[in-house]
Amino acid sequence: MDPVQIQGAGLAFNLASKLVFEEPAAERISALTEQDVFEEVPFGEDDEAVLAGAALLRAWCTAHAADAPEDFAAAINELKGEWFNLLIGPSVPKAPSWAGYYLSLKSELLSAVTLEARRFYRAWGFMPDGINKEPDDNLGVLLGFLAELIYLELTEPERTEGISAAQEDFLRRFILPWICAWRWSVAKYAQSDFFRGVGELVFGLCRAYAKRFGIAYVEDEQNPHFICEKE
Repeated sequence: MDPVQIQGAGLAFNLASKLVFEEPAAERISALTEQDVFEEVPFGEDDEAVLAGAALLRAWCTAHAADAPEDFAAAINELKGEWFNLLIGPSVPKAPSWAGYYLSLKSELLSAVTLEARRFYRAWGFMPDGINKEPDDNLGVLLGFLAELIYLELTEPERTEGISAAQEDFLRRFILPWICAWRWSVAKYAQSDFFRGVGELVFGLCRAYAKRFGIAYVEDEQNPHFICEKE
């Protein structure tokens, strides 16, 4: 990947992080709409899921772009409720967004996986947004950290090999083993084009970036998964 592609990946993962982690807010959604953020994705433009996700997000934004203020506020409130029930949940959400839910034996909210992610962050001097509000293995935090590593690769080219290896290790340990299951849950339970789009966009970005490291997606109806073609 050349520097332009790497920068595009960083921008895309930073956006994906916020879409998952942050509660929808009127000002932010309005800004995304006005800037046509979903018109041209900065990375993964060859991935079908990325394109489908961007199209769904764009459709939701277009549908509400001309809403009266009170109608737009109502639409945002619906998104807030959907975000909470789908990704955060009063107990177990419809599409849990924590690595430990999928990777720990008892689907724990705070697990060894959470602590492993925290140690990974500390090794690279990363302080997650919303620390102590959400577990460190929340998908939004994981994507945000990946974006930070990507930016670091651009600013410290003398360390490219080590930073690139860290990105691959992080993807393989904390995101790729469960992103397919998360995508399936979002597709099944999301009620709006907005969050259906988030599910597809996030999955597609991960799939597209994994190719950089020789990691391929296997489309299996019963068990979709990723394999490392180098092994």
